[in-house]
Amino acid sequence: RGFSIASTRTYYFGSHVKKALILLSLCFCFLACSSPAYKTQAYAKLSNTKDLEFEYAKVWKGTLVALEEYKVDKKDQEEGRIESDWIYSTSNDKFVEFQVNGFPRKKFLQTRYKYLVFLEKKFGKVTVMVNQDEEVEKLKADGSFSSWVSVSESDSARAASLISTIEQKIMSLP
Repeated sequence: RGFSIASTRTYYFGSHVKKALILLSLCFCFLACSSPAYKTQAYAKLSNTKDLEFEYAKVWKGTLVALEEYKVDKKDQEEGRIESDWIYSTSNDKFVEFQVNGFPRKKFLQTRYKYLVFLEKKFGKVTVMVNQDEEVEKLKADGSFSSWVSVSESDSARAASLISTIEQKIMSLP
């Protein structure tokens, strides 16, 4: 009484359409309110390791001299480990994209990173490895700072540059 196949289909179809519209509007709201995800500029990956043909003590000293402009948090000569404090900079490869008047724009993000330097004594050489613990700023929808987020892949150019600096400092030591 009062229910026909046509009215049941309309009710069933209408309720699914309403649910789908609600779900779609929630997804749109979530995307509009969330911060833009960062992208990574594709550059060639540089090596973060180098074998140096110097005595361990000289490599240790040269590494400390190369890190003089940064605050060193931890250093252990026996373990061959040096860790810097946070270093703040603008990222060379992580950015967000947005549009202004229909034209694409790119903003490189603020970043902070720690150098983790490892020295390993080997026969006739010392292997120097530079890793980084890197985070980039997470932005709110309005572009203001929200928090720091860890990156999956650190900027290899910074590690390669520090290795080069270490090598230069070692060669300038007496």
